[in-house]
Amino acid sequence: MRISNAIAAALFAVALVPARGSACGGLFCNAAQPVVQSAERIVFVDHGNGTMSMMVEILYSGPSQSFAWVLPVGGVPQISVGSTAALRVLDNATRPVFQLLASGDVCSVPFPTGAVSDYFADASTDAGVTVQAEGSVGPYDYVIISVDPLLPSPADAGKEWLIAHGYDVSSVGASTLGAYLRGGQNLLAFRLTKNATTGSIRPVIMTYSSNVPVIPIRPTALAAQNDMGVLVFLYGATRAVPTSYDEIVIPDEALSWSNPYASYLGLVRTAVDSAGGHAFITERAGRAPTVDANGSGLRASLDAVSAVSTGDGDTVQTALNAFATAEGLPDVIARSGITFRYAGTTDPVPYSTALSCVFCGIYEKVVPATFDRAAFLADLLAFVVKPVEDSEALLAERPYMTRLYTTLDPVEMDVDPVFTFATGLPEVSGFHTATLVSSCSAGGTFTYTLFSSGRSVSGAVAPTGVPQILTWTNYDSSGVPTVVQDNASAVIANTLATPPTPPVVRDGRTRSPDHLAGGCAIVAARASSRDIVWPGVVLLGLVLARRRRDGRIAA
Repeated sequence: MRISNAIAAALFAVALVPARGSACGGLFCNAAQPVVQSAERIVFVDHGNGTMSMMVEILYSGPSQSFAWVLPVGGVPQISVGSTAALRVLDNATRPVFQLLASGDVCSVPFPTGAVSDYFADASTDAGVTVQAEGSVGPYDYVIISVDPLLPSPADAGKEWLIAHGYDVSSVGASTLGAYLRGGQNLLAFRLTKNATTGSIRPVIMTYSSNVPVIPIRPTALAAQNDMGVLVFLYGATRAVPTSYDEIVIPDEALSWSNPYASYLGLVRTAVDSAGGHAFITERAGRAPTVDANGSGLRASLDAVSAVSTGDGDTVQTALNAFATAEGLPDVIARSGITFRYAGTTDPVPYSTALSCVFCGIYEKVVPATFDRAAFLADLLAFVVKPVEDSEALLAERPYMTRLYTTLDPVEMDVDPVFTFATGLPEVSGFHTATLVSSCSAGGTFTYTLFSSGRSVSGAVAPTGVPQILTWTNYDSSGVPTVVQDNASAVIANTLATPPTPPVVRDGRTRSPDHLAGGCAIVAARASSRDIVWPGVVLLGLVLARRRRDGRIAA
């Protein structure tokens, strides 16, 4: 969307609009439909006892019967369902924030404008393939298989077994699978249960034995677009750093403060590419934020529904009133056999259609004679309440959180990102702040003073010649840093050498060149009385979209 009213924008900041599109989630995916993977959002939690949890968000649209999601895993992990709402709260609480404060003379000054983009069954063996575990969790059926490495082609055998057992992985490259199977890993495959739709897809939590967070990114190249965003949250006792990739820092001086959020996204892409395509930005590192996705409220609602004993219809209606917009309710409705229809008709309508008006009398709910109240309540717990509670508990377990981001082209997905938890490293703030000081007298200038460095940048656009990378660091497997490049002196030199951008007087008003080029203008009060704050929020979520969205992710 475009901010058209500067005052409204100053009050409400940036509106974030989610994008929609066909996609397949996960690290391998079915390509029966033309799909493109545009991003991944992943959480690692180091439990400190030799086990690791990994929560991965999966977004997909297309035929539900074609949904399949496969990834290599070590051993036999525990499987549970996570909460999209919890991931959204975490993302919102930790994304980078850009603040521009205005002070100086009262005159017309440039402000940012622009668009924002938005452990289990006994093992059984079948022709060299051993089923280590299988079952159902939330809206998914899953299976974990190991493949005999002495087979002529273990990867082909594993792929053929999954297809024969109803997992549509026909587009998965066997050669890609082979590299993981030769390393002794198993394959974990998900599909939607019979009554589930693609709208049922939820994040998946896997807990397994490991001390090292690893993203199996190489298979993602099969269905990825250029500049695919990878957003990683790592929870542990200390700050996390990449070890198979490098870490780079972008200087605030390289941003265009007339549109800092869009400028930042572009700088990430070009800076990562200039660092060889294998580098992460540490966007925030410090005390883990509180993630409240309304788990306590959902539990109270479940208690209220459970207390209803006047009849099946009352139980269902109370649940609709309490959980109408909650994650997982469509799955509960489908499993219970409850249907909806237009008042006075017999033709059923999808719950997703009736959801918009479950209270207004246009639709009637039909509770079948086979309705099982106990199973209905159990499903509300398993599908709606527990995923949020479990996600909140997972994200509250460890004291320190590190947020890392990168963009990757398919050809750059030849190395799996590996991370470690290092000691002795400083926290990283996600706040970037500058002050615009304006002078309206003849020959006056607009100057941006960067709080992070104390240096000043004149003009509304990024200074020419400022390096896009401030520091470039490589970490060994223990987290010990080695500086590859330190461009601090070059940043200072190029910043101070940039001449001021003079304002332009037109129609008796002082305007900046950026304003004349189409930016918004706003009257800025003096800093001592009415500082104006403009937060430009960088949105880095996980959306897998059919059409490319220029690396910007809506959440």
